[in-house]
Amino acid sequence: MAQPEVINQKPEQAYGKPGLPLIPEKIRAHAPKLSGKCPGMAVLLMFILAPIINFVVGIAAHYLGIGVGFVGGIVAAAPTLLTSVCGFINWFLVIFGFVVVVAVYLGYPYLVGFLEGSLVVAGLGKKGLCRNPAVAGLAGLVNGIAVYLGHAAISLITVKALHPLTFTTARLENVFDTTISGTPFWVYLIIGIEFIMLLIGGFSGAKSEIKGSTFCETHQTWYGKWKQAYFPLTIKEELAQAVSEMNPVYLEHTERVTNDTYPHILISYRCCPGGEACDMELKATLSWKERTVDKKGKETITNKSEVWFDTLLQADFVKVLVEKLELDLIEEKKKS
Repeated sequence: MAQPEVINQKPEQAYGKPGLPLIPEKIRAHAPKLSGKCPGMAVLLMFILAPIINFVVGIAAHYLGIGVGFVGGIVAAAPTLLTSVCGFINWFLVIFGFVVVVAVYLGYPYLVGFLEGSLVVAGLGKKGLCRNPAVAGLAGLVNGIAVYLGHAAISLITVKALHPLTFTTARLENVFDTTISGTPFWVYLIIGIEFIMLLIGGFSGAKSEIKGSTFCETHQTWYGKWKQAYFPLTIKEELAQAVSEMNPVYLEHTERVTNDTYPHILISYRCCPGGEACDMELKATLSWKERTVDKKGKETITNKSEVWFDTLLQADFVKVLVEKLELDLIEEKKKS
């Protein structure tokens, strides 16, 4: 079967959330739900094995963090330094530098925590068949502590003091040509804040990864990866009628668009690898542009999205539907 043509359009200049047909409650009620079970093996993997792995992750995060902080400092200071050389200092550049510093010094520990939670903790939790997002989130939080212990151990060994993930007082002394005696209170404040960010990242990463997955209790396995494609908004009536009546005959429109065409509908599906008769998950996500104008007349355009429906439907129906939309020819979506 030939691949359908993808229409490469420029984004439409239409703003505001478009209306969508209602999907019957009997269809929406079949949204995938996790049982909340978390076998002992999963608990051991997430609370015993994962902290050992994440202690090593903390050591790696320590060395990588110093490099990230160095690059962030350069990016933050470069515009101000360049304009200062020319005899011009713009306060907007100072604000830019501040934003970059905050993004790096707070964003980095959160990102480290989120990755250890979603990749290590949730990954091991899935192997142990944990279907409880709350338990996974708690494990992510505990593993955030393990990550920070790895960083703290290397910090104490190398410089005999605890310092933030992204800089040391020695580096500050070199950059600003000054002397910092001991560890100032503001350094401890930054350490405390980034520790909290690390814990939040670990909790949210592990919890969201498990919560966003679908499990087949019959075959004791996780659903596969998403297959998906973008379609124009004009497909909404056909799709709604097909899903509402469980009859794919209404869907004849297979034209696709690119993801920069607004508004659009992202149609995704995934299935249980354990049996062809299991219900398949079908999800439709609406994306649109919002236009706002502030008091000074400055226009801001933002992209927004919202899940229209996410439900489990009979395999026979979804198979015919994805064939009509030719979603079955799309490679599985890889995780970033």
